[in-house]
Amino acid sequence: MADFYTLLKTLCDIPAPSGLEQNVRSVLIELLRDHVDAMKLDRMGNLICQKRGKETPKVPILLCAHMDEVGLMVLEITSDGYAKFGTVGGIEAGILPAKRVFFPEKRGMRGVVCAKPIHLYRDEEELYAPTKHEHLYIDVGARTKEEAEAVLQIGDLATFDRGSLPYYDAGEVIRSAALDDRLGCAMLVELLSGELPEYDITVIFTVKEEAGLRGATVAAFGTDAHYVIVLEGTTASDLPEAKGPDAVCFQKKGGVLSLFDGATLYDRTLARSAIELLEKHRVPVQTKLRLAGGNDAAAFQRKSGAKRVLSLSAPCRYIHSPVSTVAKSDLDAMRRALPLLISHCAAHGEKGTL
Repeated sequence: MADFYTLLKTLCDIPAPSGLEQNVRSVLIELLRDHVDAMKLDRMGNLICQKRGKETPKVPILLCAHMDEVGLMVLEITSDGYAKFGTVGGIEAGILPAKRVFFPEKRGMRGVVCAKPIHLYRDEEELYAPTKHEHLYIDVGARTKEEAEAVLQIGDLATFDRGSLPYYDAGEVIRSAALDDRLGCAMLVELLSGELPEYDITVIFTVKEEAGLRGATVAAFGTDAHYVIVLEGTTASDLPEAKGPDAVCFQKKGGVLSLFDGATLYDRTLARSAIELLEKHRVPVQTKLRLAGGNDAAAFQRKSGAKRVLSLSAPCRYIHSPVSTVAKSDLDAMRRALPLLISHCAAHGEKGTL
């Protein structure tokens, strides 16, 4: 098995927007087939792996990371050969103009996101107004609708082109597309392929998280786990203009164990005791400062038995963009935290209510 950062690069380099997770899943299957005791796919496309450990925990424990990334879907082809699109997952329209996109199903075909030319804006107010998705198109080099339809279809998926902004290890920081959530996938591959874990675990690599937690919603009905630990990337807005809660969380201060987000109100007793555990072991950890975002934890908490959930996330700047960044120190802290959290849940058993 390759070292963690080589593995992370391999996974980040794979274009796999929601709906094309098989691109990542096929790689995960090859990486893990000799390291797990059971592996299966459900009808949604989630990859479910089980590994026996040294002990059976008091209650079943599930670990989760999603395989998909944000992307674009072709919704219409105009008479002059441009593709109108919708976003699959949350992408700010303002970052899209002049970005190269890649169509994984189209044998490497690429396009450029374009907007109304600057000299056609009526006034300065319109020029500096926030860009809207409905004012953007994808240019694939076609001149007519017929030319575009020869290479594109309604429903085709695109994602950010890796060729223009490839994965880059800058020393202390990693810069890449799809760090959300290939970093979580890489951590779970490392866990499953490493030494025998202390406890039996089930790992689910979910689909369509960016499209509404769809994979996790289905997976929740197929597991009897009492605890779910979700590994994720979360927004770090720790830029000069962002003060206090507006920063959400901070790079180089450790992983983020959330008490709440835009979709989940976590079990505070469990989350706080987990934070105390990590602090006791001198593993850097922080909490989220702003009620924003959401992840697969929401689906597991609300479905089929109400799982107890923990969300451990990497502070990720410029998330859902062609090049987001994470600090290696935060990823390393999360890797140290994961076995501690598993043992914490295993020892906790089934106590109280959500």
